[in-house]
Amino acid sequence: MMTREQILEIDQYCREHKVSYKKRLEELEIPFWNFYKAKRKYRLQDEASSGPGEFVQMVPGTFSSGMMPIRNG
Repeated sequence: MMTREQILEIDQYCREHKVSYKKRLEELEIPFWNFYKAKRKYRLQDEASSGPGEFVQMVPGTFSSGMMPIRNG
């Protein structure tokens, strides 16, 4: 099973170098099913551990520069 850090490194590499997951996983000789199985596992863990009103940890490079809408009321 891949570690959370390995998943994040692959995500970041693919974003920075504009490479598909498939291509990067082939370069690293990692079966795609192994990557997606681990990614799903960690996503489910994160969803289960975060409750209402908690902050979500941001991964570098995933920030959207769009402005938050103003709530009236």
